[in-house]
Amino acid sequence: MIDLTSSAYIFVNLSPEVGDESLEDIRNSKLVREISLILEPFDLVIKVEGENRKEIDAFVSSLKEMQGFEEILLSPTLKTLKKKAGTKRIIMKESPLEERLTSFDEVLRGYTKEDAIEEAKRCLRCKKPSCEKGCFLDLPISSYLEDYDARGFVGLIAEERFEEAYRLITTKCALPATLGRICNHPCEDNCLLGKKGEPLAICSLKRFVADYMYEQEELIKLNTRDFYTELIQGVEKRVQRVAIIGSGPAGLEVAYRLVRLGYRVTIFDEMPVLGGMLYWAIPDYRLPKAVLQKEINNLLSLGIDAKTNTRIENIDDLFAQGYDAVFIGVGAPIPRKLGIPGEDLEGVYPGELFLKDVNLGKKVDFSGNKIVVIGGGNTAIDSVRTALRLGAKRVSLVYRRSRREMPGFIHEIIEAEREGALFYFLASAVRLHGANTPEMVECIRTKLAETDESGRRRPILIEHSEFLLETDVFVPAIGRTPDTGWLSDIKLTKWGTIAVDENGATSRIGVFAGGDVVNGASTSGEAMASGKIAAQGIHAYLQQKS
Repeated sequence: MIDLTSSAYIFVNLSPEVGDESLEDIRNSKLVREISLILEPFDLVIKVEGENRKEIDAFVSSLKEMQGFEEILLSPTLKTLKKKAGTKRIIMKESPLEERLTSFDEVLRGYTKEDAIEEAKRCLRCKKPSCEKGCFLDLPISSYLEDYDARGFVGLIAEERFEEAYRLITTKCALPATLGRICNHPCEDNCLLGKKGEPLAICSLKRFVADYMYEQEELIKLNTRDFYTELIQGVEKRVQRVAIIGSGPAGLEVAYRLVRLGYRVTIFDEMPVLGGMLYWAIPDYRLPKAVLQKEINNLLSLGIDAKTNTRIENIDDLFAQGYDAVFIGVGAPIPRKLGIPGEDLEGVYPGELFLKDVNLGKKVDFSGNKIVVIGGGNTAIDSVRTALRLGAKRVSLVYRRSRREMPGFIHEIIEAEREGALFYFLASAVRLHGANTPEMVECIRTKLAETDESGRRRPILIEHSEFLLETDVFVPAIGRTPDTGWLSDIKLTKWGTIAVDENGATSRIGVFAGGDVVNGASTSGEAMASGKIAAQGIHAYLQQKS
């Protein structure tokens, strides 16, 4: 318990429009004893003293009403805040560089218990944490109750309450160890520590908790499925049935949320395994199959039915079988084409198909080959790093914008460079040369003009700047599009994605959609967020229908 009845420190970030007049008004308050400017990661530090807690709370409320005063944090001591704000992020251990290219073993080793506790203690424990505003799944990350007891999972980790942290995470997140490895963590972008320093490693801490519990499961016969089944104890079973087409992150999220509401849920997937793009699009060195399968098994233990090797091509059939609602989460599996001469040669291997073949166990041998990859997203980077692990002699990536504009995760880009990939920025492939297979990729230099509809600067070809790259295999990885040709009675957008409303409902009554088939190729977190919305929409629809 921390006493804030007599004095406290208030930490504030200011917007540019705040002037000296506003600061002078604060200085003249009877509670203010000291005011300092620029203590990283904050712009303003105010020491206040009052007769009781209510007086201090009233002063904080008045600050929140002032224009330009943002991200206000109340803290008991200046020393604690300074210490946390100045600490360095705990770096996760990695496998040695010389070992990586000989296997698909996971590169990031995860936090030790000691490292996780130390990192969690960096958290500022904000009363209204901005990190939680960025979370796709509304995870309770670092917020606390009025008595300052830990409520968010980061605080629980800091207090070595790992089981409680895991229980808390699974109330909101179906796949904690999976997302802890691959999420693009917008929560960390919102962390106050990251304003002028290093943000808290929220994603890695989430991974730690799940990994720790799964390790305990092996050591002491703990069954983590029990934590999931607790979530449905006492839940009234409903008669309504929901069919989910696709077992990717969106489909799994819908299934998880609906089964916890008592619905009878069946997942259909045309692949022989569940997981969708989590399984076939992400290499083991980033997301081991055993981790994903463990978490899917936990979900299935809730009573979710799954039918693999089953392609659905007619929604009418599902309604005829007695399903009351349908969710479409088939992703965006079709690789986009560059539309350049020579793209139909035999040695052209789209990144999505390449990664799927490798992840499904098909033998692919690039020993001694020269590989050229086109693109700047995660599929392109994963293709580069996978090709290196398959024995490629040289792997080059060509991207038409600069490194700054690359949409791929920055950590993955850095690791690809460390592992030996060659990068050609501000260049675009315009033609493939070769008889039956690619022999040369003709590229041309580009320069960046004004921003386009993607929010990035538009590349323009530079005349007479062509150059050639030798290649044995050409891997275009420039994005994916949905397979929606079978949906004759559902409205599509001009991009070929399914049109949905704010509840994830399509133009057909009782049919909902989410994930990449709605958003286009996006992140797993975004797919799960759309699944969360669709699950809420399905629940509301079925309640109204009944």
